Amino acid sequence: MLNIPCVKLLSVPTSYEPPPQTQLGYVYDEPIGLPMCQTYGFPERQNQSTDIVTQPFPTIGIVMQTRLPNNMAVAVFVCFCCFFPTGLVAVVFAFKVSSQARSGDYEKASRNATNVRNLVIASVIIGLIIYVSTSGLLTAGVLFATRKLRY
Repeated sequence: MLNIPCVKLLSVPTSYEPPPQTQLGYVYDEPIGLPMCQTYGFPERQNQSTDIVTQPFPTIGIVMQTRLPNNMAVAVFVCFCCFFPTGLVAVVFAFKVSSQARSGDYEKASRNATNVRNLVIASVIIGLIIYVSTSGLLTAGVLFATRKLRY
């Protein structure tokens, strides 16, 4: 009878202990020492326990401060194009955001950046209300004036 060797892949344990057999990679089942099956890798162990040991490593703390948006360009735009009074106050607060962020006072700079954003939004809303109401009144005035001229 022809005995064909089989190939088995075994799992690799975390810590290696020498197997009880005399030659690595062969499993001995018979007392005369003939290999029954050739295996690759480390032999499997029954009832093995895994100990995980962690090594302490130095931690590096990097604190990154996000750059606060000062919205200077938007504040200048709404100052000239939407509503001048609140736009001008937004420009002043935008200057404060830049100077306070450079000096390291991030709490005040964050609060002023929120003020700039709110003032820009208020300027746009007030400017749109003024432009829509003005154009409506002008259109109504033109229509009323042309109506009187026809009769």
